[in-house]
Amino acid sequence: MATCRKNASDIWNFMTRTSPTTVACNLCQCIFNHTTGSTSNLRRHLQVKHLSMTGPKPLEKNDESVMKETPRRPGSMTQPTLLTTISNVSKYGADSIKKKALDDLLLEMITRDLQPFSIVEDRGFRGFVRGLDPRYELPSRRTLSRDLLPRKFQAEEQKLKASLESVTHVAITTDLWTSRQTESYITVTAHYFLPLPSWDLQSAVLTTQRVTVDHTAANIAKVLTDIFHHWGIEDKISSIVTDNASTMVSLVKDHLKKHHVRCFAHSLNLIVRDALKNSGELVELITKVKSVVSFFHHSVKATEKLLSFQQNLGRQQRKLIQDVDTRWNSTLHMLRRYEEEHTAVTGALCALSKTTMSLTDAEVDRIRAAIEVLTPFELATKEASTEKHTSLSKMLPTVRQIQEKLSGESSSALRDQLQAELRRRFGSLEDNFTLGAATLLDPRFRRLPFCDQSSAKNVEDRLVSMMQRSEPQQTSATEASQEVNNDGPPAQKKSLWDTYMKKVEQLKKTASPGLTGPYVEMRRYHESEFLSMMEDPVQWWRENCSNFPRLSTLARQFLHIPAT
Repeated sequence: MATCRKNASDIWNFMTRTSPTTVACNLCQCIFNHTTGSTSNLRRHLQVKHLSMTGPKPLEKNDESVMKETPRRPGSMTQPTLLTTISNVSKYGADSIKKKALDDLLLEMITRDLQPFSIVEDRGFRGFVRGLDPRYELPSRRTLSRDLLPRKFQAEEQKLKASLESVTHVAITTDLWTSRQTESYITVTAHYFLPLPSWDLQSAVLTTQRVTVDHTAANIAKVLTDIFHHWGIEDKISSIVTDNASTMVSLVKDHLKKHHVRCFAHSLNLIVRDALKNSGELVELITKVKSVVSFFHHSVKATEKLLSFQQNLGRQQRKLIQDVDTRWNSTLHMLRRYEEEHTAVTGALCALSKTTMSLTDAEVDRIRAAIEVLTPFELATKEASTEKHTSLSKMLPTVRQIQEKLSGESSSALRDQLQAELRRRFGSLEDNFTLGAATLLDPRFRRLPFCDQSSAKNVEDRLVSMMQRSEPQQTSATEASQEVNNDGPPAQKKSLWDTYMKKVEQLKKTASPGLTGPYVEMRRYHESEFLSMMEDPVQWWRENCSNFPRLSTLARQFLHIPAT
């Protein structure tokens, strides 16, 4: 019977003799007959079953001794031992730190990029991961959805709860929406400043959950109340931002009894949509452009003819844009593209014997005028939708800028309708204290956007009053000393300045409030330099909070509220 010499081959790091005639693989527990001293069949098993197809070739018999005896030349490549090769391709243990770290990164990729769990079953993705690290074994869809994701969610939920527990003011944005499967959902997002000394503005989605009850104000209010209670923020909510639906407005004002902010972007959308519907001849003109666009979209021959004319004119080959009824800016994009391609479109229509569909030069001029009138609304909507945080402080200045732009345009049905809609929806903005306070406390705007300076003065007075109420009752050093020594006669010490100090104390009691603390701080704030539109107001307060300790506290109370 052959016996294996101790440490004669590294094959025995992976094989164990179970009897005088059999050997078991430590990796897969396969049993082999082994009655001779040869390990070739054992090596072949490791190569086929436990090495990747592209992995290094296992050493042949006696290769180890040859490598040990052969001097290694500098810079020469050496073949790894079987022990090294197997250890490089053996999978990470389920409890290994590396495995857990890679699982976390995988889950972060799936959640951040909204990838389906089935990605872990895609052959291309599995091959890619194997090429990056052959030792990492992807978790299954079941493990991701039933183990890793719930565990990660609970950890993140606890972190967010701890963060919200330490804040004082939270603004909420919420919206009801319908999925492609026609299921109703509600999404709730919180916006807040981290506790001092931090000035980091945070936004966190608290929930996106199915809504199975009828969409009445009372029912949705109950859903929101349960969400607020779960996160422990019922008494911290400063404002709730929703769309203009009557149900949403009612549930915030009448049921939740919270300050309501109408979504700025949604309000702009309603203003333009209603103005376009009531703009007389422009409605007919838009309908005519839509029919032209539809004709080209439904005819391959017409599209090819249009592209040919664009090429002959030396223009970029672009298709016309079809508008979407629910998005007014798509109508603007349709009109703008048509106006830019009017010459090529007219040529193509004439070549196709569709001259009756062509627009006249006068009609194109009206389209250009409409584009000019609608552009400020497009810019405002784009700014409100693309900024990371559009503060409530920007609403009033933006409305004033739009109104000024419209005043400079020639009179038209569309312009008049837009102005009327602006007055109807935004006519009382300056009477809203929360909005006015946010505007005034934004170092980019302050009093400037207010048309009525008495409204700005009213906001200032209320802010000063809030600062005064928040100040602790201060007691002079003399009064405190007297209170402490009431039990016995105070030790009188003569001083040259006794009578002078009494005059100072009397002056403090009779001083005008306009010369003390909060008033002075408000005046110095207005005297400071304006911030440019490209700069961050939160960063300004971070840098100047020590100069305005009272006002900076109020700034945190209002500037976290989003406009949309």
